[in-house]
Amino acid sequence: MEQNYKELYRNVPPSKKDPYFKFRDTHPYKTIVSGGYTWKYISCKNGGRGTLLLLPGGTGEGIGFFRVIENLNQYFSVITLAYPFVNSIEELLDGILAVMDAEQVKSAHMLGASAGGHITLCLAKRNPDRVLKLVLTNTFVPEPEYESKIRKSPIFLRVFPRAREVYR
Repeated sequence: MEQNYKELYRNVPPSKKDPYFKFRDTHPYKTIVSGGYTWKYISCKNGGRGTLLLLPGGTGEGIGFFRVIENLNQYFSVITLAYPFVNSIEELLDGILAVMDAEQVKSAHMLGASAGGHITLCLAKRNPDRVLKLVLTNTFVPEPEYESKIRKSPIFLRVFPRAREVYR
């Protein structure tokens, strides 16, 4: 897998790719198994202002937050994850909570980016006691006419509940 990343980034200038690879080398994924799925996540314990959970969007890869983690880890312990392909939003939320439990985090500040914002809202609605504060960035409320298109999207998006189920 590592060779695939090196090949993918072969034409990227070193000033751009070196910080990413350094982060990957110094922040390996941890794994847990929950609900029959393997959950990969990065946990950086440092700051004293609680835990910040970063939920990625449609790529499902939290490592894209590496610059955010580097900057905010002085203030917060930070967790981000890579979503496995699950069959329902409930399985996705259960897995996120299992990661929090594995890291002994009862509640966290949460930042959801893009589709991660939708996931964050679902988590806050279902388990409000686990969410301290929400930050939603570049997220969306799917309009009813787009919901049928989302259902035909990659597996990751088809597990989302309908907007009317979340935003009432």
